[in-house]
Amino acid sequence: MLGRGTSPVRAFGWVWVGMLVGCGGGDPEPISQGGAGQVSLPVHEPVSDTAGYVRVGDARLYYTAFGSGPPLLVVHGGPGLDQAYMRPWFDELQDVARVVYYDQRGTGGSTAPRTAAALHFDQFVGDIERIRQAMGWERFTLLGHSWGGILAVAYAREHGSRLAGMVLVSPAEPGTQFAALAAERSREARSAETQARLGELLASDGYAQGEPAVVSEIFKVVFATTLADSADIGLLDLELSETTARNREEVTGLLQQGMVQPEWWPELRSITVPTLVIHGRHDPLPIEMAEALADSLPGGRLVRLRDSGHFPFAEEPEVVAREIRSFLAMRADPRRALPEK
Repeated sequence: MLGRGTSPVRAFGWVWVGMLVGCGGGDPEPISQGGAGQVSLPVHEPVSDTAGYVRVGDARLYYTAFGSGPPLLVVHGGPGLDQAYMRPWFDELQDVARVVYYDQRGTGGSTAPRTAAALHFDQFVGDIERIRQAMGWERFTLLGHSWGGILAVAYAREHGSRLAGMVLVSPAEPGTQFAALAAERSREARSAETQARLGELLASDGYAQGEPAVVSEIFKVVFATTLADSADIGLLDLELSETTARNREEVTGLLQQGMVQPEWWPELRSITVPTLVIHGRHDPLPIEMAEALADSLPGGRLVRLRDSGHFPFAEEPEVVAREIRSFLAMRADPRRALPEK
């Protein structure tokens, strides 16, 4: 897949850590209560009909599941975040899908050895396949946001036959064609006041010690600049769990040791999975990149959102839910085809 090399900032052009700093699968395990060595769960534990772990070698992946219907696996962004900020935006799909979220290794309720081998990019991609195996899904739909979109595309390259469909929401670029433009728009979105506030937070003892309140505040300041209206930042649950806040820097630091520059644009033509790309016009990730991505995927279609930035599911939730519902319905009925691009 990917060899060892440069950092995730360079590797993906737009990974959130860059904004801050400038093996087989087992059966799912239900959650047990208390006990020595028990993993500390996220502070924002949802009400779900199923919550548990999937074992992947020495790692355990915490998941929550809602609803019934064809499986939809939600892959959060980051790296170094957890599933919380994507809830409850996709919970309402539980009447048409079995919606499953999971925390990537080292975040939220998930665990993994703190080594470069355990936190290698290939492991993050492989976790998706291990979850599929553990859940017993023959085929499923994969939804990835931002960095999660890169993981989804990487999975499709390796296991496309297992996918009924793919939804990419504000995905990171699978190459570097638009990296300079993304960096420029990111700089333009940040005021001098924002830069000063970030500098203050990053230099604080609280950040060095991984205090959840401080790390959460950094993400709020950063992500506010990626929205169509920065006041909407309150719509996102960015109150990080202690595990996520404490491990974020180590997870991303070890992850970057095993990454090189992907240039997947030429390979996208071979990914025939029906794909819905959703992208906001105010996203610092260029809409031109999303257009090129959808055009490069034989089964791709782009939905452009006029009033959204990088978190369209929070900024225009009704539109996003409607588009995903329609897409899932088409996947459930093989007689229906994707609309013309």
